[in-house]
Amino acid sequence: MPQARFVFRPGLLYLFLALQGFSLVLALLAGHMGQFFIKAVGFGLLYAAIRLIEKGSLARLAYDEDPYARAPVCPCLLYGGLTAGAAIFWIAKFSGHASWLSAAFTALVGAVGAMLYYGLDPKEDKHPADRSHSDTQLKPLHEARARLRSLQTHLEGIDDARLHAALAEALLRAEAVVRHLYDHPDQIAGARKFLVVYLEGVETVVARYRQTPKEALDADTLEELNALLRRAAERFEAELARLREAQSFDLEIDIETLKRQLDEGARP
Repeated sequence: MPQARFVFRPGLLYLFLALQGFSLVLALLAGHMGQFFIKAVGFGLLYAAIRLIEKGSLARLAYDEDPYARAPVCPCLLYGGLTAGAAIFWIAKFSGHASWLSAAFTALVGAVGAMLYYGLDPKEDKHPADRSHSDTQLKPLHEARARLRSLQTHLEGIDDARLHAALAEALLRAEAVVRHLYDHPDQIAGARKFLVVYLEGVETVVARYRQTPKEALDADTLEELNALLRRAAERFEAELARLREAQSFDLEIDIETLKRQLDEGARP
């Protein structure tokens, strides 16, 4: 059964923040500086919790969408839930004048509720099926994916429709190569040219487009850049075909070797 996709729903958090902000303004207008300070601290803790949960939720979304993602370094969802509990405790105790026990219980319920509602941070990296390869061996692929994500962020900044489509196609085909290499890490060494030279070529084209003034982007320049990206997409496609062909050839060799060993073992 496929895993349900994580969805971030921040509305409830901002509702609590708005209510706390409203009470903060009322305390200021009434001239109750002691209550204003207490409510300001509660507002700050609640805002910090929201920011942590937002950051952790975005990292969780990226993790869910990437089949080869690495676990987030900072457990922001966990820290956000704990900070939310601290905010609830502070507001209940010093603004609502609840007892220590009541404030602590309310804070515990709030922290656990935030963690249950928004979830926890992923703890494990998503590795390919072949786990015999170390992170050091997979480092070129991690770097390639980071470069592809960086290029993806520049995609929306390209106004020319043809150039936009050419870059999108190149990135799509490059991503297919990276996915193949994650599934077959033994072929990484043979794909160094793709991982370094070809991706650098695409980055150079994108950098040239972004650094060239709009008025200098004439039809000839755009056509040249478009041709370079189309050529890069073709190279990515050829690289994927080459890797798949090499994989098929290796499989045929393994089958023939196994067949020969079985034939030899069956002889009297």
